[in-house]
Order: sequence, then structure tokens, then C-alpha cells
Amino acid sequence: MSNENSNQDSRWSQLKAELGRRLVEPLKSPVFVIYFVVVIVIIGGAGIWEILVRSATYQGENLQFSVSQATLSAIHTYLVAIAAAAAADAILRLGEANRALRFLGYVAVMAIVLIAVFNSVFVESMFLATLLGAGALVLWWVVNADNAILRDENPPPSASTGGDPRQPLQGDLSGLNA
Repeated sequence: MSNENSNQDSRWSQLKAELGRRLVEPLKSPVFVIYFVVVIVIIGGAGIWEILVRSATYQGENLQFSVSQATLSAIHTYLVAIAAAAAADAILRLGEANRALRFLGYVAVMAIVLIAVFNSVFVESMFLATLLGAGALVLWWVVNADNAILRDENPPPSASTGGDPRQPLQGDLSGLNA
């Protein structure tokens, strides 16, 4: 029984260490961070930025934002899209070795979508929408932390965008009637 408990503790420790690594390691890669900020946050969130600028008004010297259903709808659409993209990446890239991380990603996506729908229909809280958006962005960051294409190093030749196109292709036509 003691061996089984230490195995469970070890699995939780491994998941915690993997999450920590995935949160911190991408910070060492300027390409990853720039891609995240420019493409995912700024360009991907263009619909949010546009509606926030439109809803901004000055009250004396203070900048005020009127939180409308359209603002919340834009935020919810963005965060669900980011969370769904992260879930698709988790399905395609994490593999069997990271089953716990993959499952945690599924649970996080389901929670984000359900809370976003609940918030949109019943609560209409800008604070909750912002929290969900941050959660979706963290989920995207964790899932894509090991994406070789988003790193400063050259991707492996087997990556779809990597490798020198002048090199001969791997493999041969043996066994095929060409």
C-alpha cells in the first residue's frame, strides 16, 4: 500500500514539475514570447481591442469603459477560440506520454467554455470574462511550450516548416511499383 501511495505522489509531483517547466521555460525564448504577445494576444484579440476602443469614453480626466453585451461577447468568443485551439494542439501534440497534462487541458477547456456561457447568459461580469481570458491564454502557453516551431532553435527536419529544402528527402521508393 505504501508503494502505491508513493507512486501516486510521484505522478502528482511529475505533473506539477511539468506544468512548472512549461510555464517558465518559454520565457527563455524571445521568439515564443514575441509570437505569444503579437500574434495570440494583439492580432488574435483584435476584435476585443476594437470594441474596447469603441466603448471607451472620457469622464472628465478619467477613461471609462462601458461594459456592454457586445464587449463580453467579443471577449467570450476570443477566449473560447484560444482555449479550443489549445485543446486541439493538446490532442495532436501531447501524445500518450502526457496523459495527465492532456486530461487537465480537456478539463480546463470544458470549464472555460461552460463558465463563459454561464457568464454570458446569467452574470455578465467583466471581471470573470477577464479571468477566463487569462486562463485561456495560460492554457495556450502551457500546451504550446514545447512547440519547436515557436522556439529560437531551428526546428527538427521532420517539422513541417523546418529543414533545408536542398537536402535529399528521407526514405526511398523500395517496395513500391513506381
